[in-house]
Amino acid sequence: MWVGALLRRADAAGVFGAVLRKGDPVAGAVILVARAPDGRAQAWTRVAQGGSAAQWALAIEASAGDGAKLDEYLARQARYDPDVWAVELVTEQLQQLVAEPSHTR
Repeated sequence: MWVGALLRRADAAGVFGAVLRKGDPVAGAVILVARAPDGRAQAWTRVAQGGSAAQWALAIEASAGDGAKLDEYLARQARYDPDVWAVELVTEQLQQLVAEPSHTR
């Protein structure tokens, strides 16, 4: 559900998004790949921050000509966690798309 919401939010912002790998629909972790228009890419994962809400952390960066580095990282993570999702967004503004909405009463 979260992945679907992210892709709808990206589409509404005019950002191309695609699922690179489907994981478990309920329990799968998510790796976000932010690809810049020039081909550079970053993979981001969620990490716990000692009692506070999980934050996105940079896991790996790949230059425009080094797509194999990113592919190897994603394959390694899938071997480690077969439930993992991988989602790619073509944007340099990833943080704006994944920011958790604030809830006020």
